[in-house]
Amino acid sequence: MSLSRGVLFCADGNFSLTFTAARSKLHQSVQHHPASVSGFLPGYPMLFRALLLLSVVIIAGCGGSNGDVGSVFADSKAIDTLKNATAVNAFRLPSPSYYSEQLEEYETASGPVPVPTELKSELTSILLDNSNYFWGAPKSCNPDYGVRIQFQSEGDEVDVLLCFQCDVLVVYHNGQSVGGGDFDPSSPELATIVKAIFPDDPAIQSIGASLYRAGAEQDAAKWLEFARGVSTIILRVAAGLIGLGILIPVAERDWFRCYGSSENETPTIDRLARTGLKFRNFYVTPVCSTTRVMLLTGRYPFRTGWHTHHDPAIYGGGYFDWNREVCLARVMKSAGYDTCISGKWQINDLFDPEQQNAIAQHGFDEYCLFPEGKRGHPAHKNRYWDAYIVQDGHRLKTEGQFGPDIFTNYLIDYMSRPRERPFFAYYSTILTHIPVVHTPHNRGEDLTARQQFAGMLNYADHLIGRLIAALDAHGLRDNTLVFIAVDNGTDNGTDQPAEESLGGRINGRISGEGIYSLTERGINMPLIVNCPRLIPGGRESDDLIDASDILPTLTDLAGAKLPQNVIFDGRSFAPQLLGEEPTTPWRPWCFTQYHKTRVIRDQRFKLYSTGEFFDLSEDPLEQHNLAGTSKMDAPAAEQSYTALTEVLRSQPPNAKLPWEFRSISARKIRAEEEAQREREASGKEE
Repeated sequence: MSLSRGVLFCADGNFSLTFTAARSKLHQSVQHHPASVSGFLPGYPMLFRALLLLSVVIIAGCGGSNGDVGSVFADSKAIDTLKNATAVNAFRLPSPSYYSEQLEEYETASGPVPVPTELKSELTSILLDNSNYFWGAPKSCNPDYGVRIQFQSEGDEVDVLLCFQCDVLVVYHNGQSVGGGDFDPSSPELATIVKAIFPDDPAIQSIGASLYRAGAEQDAAKWLEFARGVSTIILRVAAGLIGLGILIPVAERDWFRCYGSSENETPTIDRLARTGLKFRNFYVTPVCSTTRVMLLTGRYPFRTGWHTHHDPAIYGGGYFDWNREVCLARVMKSAGYDTCISGKWQINDLFDPEQQNAIAQHGFDEYCLFPEGKRGHPAHKNRYWDAYIVQDGHRLKTEGQFGPDIFTNYLIDYMSRPRERPFFAYYSTILTHIPVVHTPHNRGEDLTARQQFAGMLNYADHLIGRLIAALDAHGLRDNTLVFIAVDNGTDNGTDQPAEESLGGRINGRISGEGIYSLTERGINMPLIVNCPRLIPGGRESDDLIDASDILPTLTDLAGAKLPQNVIFDGRSFAPQLLGEEPTTPWRPWCFTQYHKTRVIRDQRFKLYSTGEFFDLSEDPLEQHNLAGTSKMDAPAAEQSYTALTEVLRSQPPNAKLPWEFRSISARKIRAEEEAQREREASGKEE
């Protein structure tokens, strides 16, 4: 784990995230690219490695772009001080005391060492010569290699902090950080000068040696305590982890070629799967709103009480209450991040006066949203052409435009802005939610409902490609974690009307309906994570992940602290992302539910709270219930059934929300339950 620049998270009915290293600014625009932790300090706890790498950014300062560090010295007074300094002194920086609570209060291991006149002009030229700098990939940081060089002129002071292990520097002007960057490790000038200044310092004289010399490693517990202590400084000074999350609604795995589909609508996503990490098992709930709440809170539906579909923007009534739940954005904001959301937000009614500030209450500073609206309202289901879109309280003019383009353009603009704080952005995508529509790529063509749906997924893939291209253009791609996920299975299209299912084709068949279904096609969705620098690519994982794990993973990667008074069900799978072994064994099951029915599975078997038990290795379509058959006597089945039953029995009952679910699904369930009660009362149970 390492520090990038912010967090951009995208989500909707189907879910893709991208975590990126974004631009950051401390008075001037500079870029620091964090290092991969792969192979760094083997055997040390993952969180320790993460925080230590985050701490490197303190030395590196903030980021810029395009290999130009001239902006580091854009302050003309700072340039004058460098050129006209009457005194230039050097200090050795110790380990770890120069990482202080206030960066301006750094300490030094030795007294000032005057820089000889013959070295002063050469050093100044190097620092002002942009050609000697580039935005490379810093290595792990060993503070034994730290140096501070102080330039003084007529009461003015410029300090340059150098780390020769990371090849990074940070510049201060009169105690205020004015930027930083990476210097060219292939250029020996700086190293030569610093070695000449400290001829008797063995650590400085060994610049260029291997990362960790014998005896140079520190005690992991000591470093972990230190790293935690400076985490708030890291987030204040440098932009933190950036995430781009793309949640694609209603598109099950049978649409994705990388998951065995015969379709060919997702070339960008398939390429990210080939070059990244693909999870074979990612449990969500079978419908969008319940998945969204599970993902944003890191808590299971029985814990939040939001176990049944409910869209307050359409049905009114209860809503996602900031006084009951802590949203992911609030956690990131508490860690010093700027926060943003783009796309869809259906779990509050933004036209209700009591909820008009819901987006801010949940922790988002800025937004560009399709707010949805009740029947008869101009916003009702108006998300595609000429969409109803609100940006920071103002309705946009969207005539002739395609809504998903607007949200994507907004995100590209957002992540390219220079800023002084890290950011977290949540992208709740509109595509591929019904109703099916034509896209800019096929408008005017005569297409069936299924063909239109395929075009929508293909256009969603096209927009993801635009986001990836933008990350490349802004120099952010290598340090951007891209998560792509789906929030529930595909609709069958009967309300379009469609002559055939909207499901993807696999093994020559078109999949049936997945939405609202607790079968694997309704809840086991794609999850792909890609980052060229940080995530070892070309991998597939059988680990059992579910939507509650997203929040703790993001906060782990970002170094944010979880509230202590909240029970979180999810676990961080950051070690798996980084190619490391978890410090504790990974959870041997994943879980989800809808209404009162709960399901849990291990690597082979799946158990419903209603008693059904399936062997997914032999019966992936769940057509042969093993419960009550002789196959339950097999040791593997018996052991799995016992373990999964124990987990289900240990869970508390559904929390009770102070309002009633009003969705069509909720009303249908209540009607069925009432009919069942009537049959039982009359003794005519069917």
